[in-house]
Amino acid sequence: QRVSELSQQSEVASARKATALSGPSVPKDTAYVAWQATHRDENSMRLLSADLFARAGVRAVFDIVIPLPPGQARLLSGTLESLARQHHPYWRVTVLSEQAAPKEIESMAGVRWLTLGGPAYVPGLNTVVNEGKGDWLIGLEAGDRLEEHALSAIVAATARHPDWRVVYPDEDGLGADGFCRHPFFKSDVCIDFHRATPYALIGGMAVSRELLRDLGGFRVDCEGAEYYDLMLRAYARVGDAGFGRISDVLYHRHVEGGHCTLEQDSVVATRKKALESHLLE
Repeated sequence: QRVSELSQQSEVASARKATALSGPSVPKDTAYVAWQATHRDENSMRLLSADLFARAGVRAVFDIVIPLPPGQARLLSGTLESLARQHHPYWRVTVLSEQAAPKEIESMAGVRWLTLGGPAYVPGLNTVVNEGKGDWLIGLEAGDRLEEHALSAIVAATARHPDWRVVYPDEDGLGADGFCRHPFFKSDVCIDFHRATPYALIGGMAVSRELLRDLGGFRVDCEGAEYYDLMLRAYARVGDAGFGRISDVLYHRHVEGGHCTLEQDSVVATRKKALESHLLE
């Protein structure tokens, strides 16, 4: 029955995407919209297999952290809705915000609101690392969305590759109109490439809690480039074998997302500091 339900969900999703091609708000990147529908159809059995595998006794728990800067509260509901649709049910959300939690969030199961004392989000991330009980941590921005099988796919992939400690999927951009565009098909990890450019694999990236704690969490002095610094330190600890890519667009990055409030020059300087520390280790 579960297989039948998921198959029907896949067919409905494909039909919606195909129907969108003839609608009045069709984006310029119609080829990618069509590819998404075709890709989902071609991989429906693989998606079902990942979900069923994840349900066959593998109870991995995900801690999902969402920084929420002022002015982005309206984007949060879309992210929470995408999590509520996950086939894999074992996840918890922590929202990091300078503001108090709205009443509708306070009563929401599986969602914790952590009120910060200022615009620095790394201390809040480390609170989740130290206090959380999940197996994996994923950072999302308000407005971002995950495919319904995203967490199942991570669980299945890490069961097949038990050495993976950092797992990342392909991604695309999610517009304010609700259409996805600009797909980003990532490569396998290449440390020389990452040393040459501040590309941090962050979109949809899951990091094992065991590794995070071994590394001492996120560096507070790397606010603004905390994930880039984390990736470099993680590579120094686990190498190529510890990183794994899922070749599927599981993460949709919202065009209005992002929590960093620092000036660009400050972020560039922090990235440089992270790289220098990595090279001197």
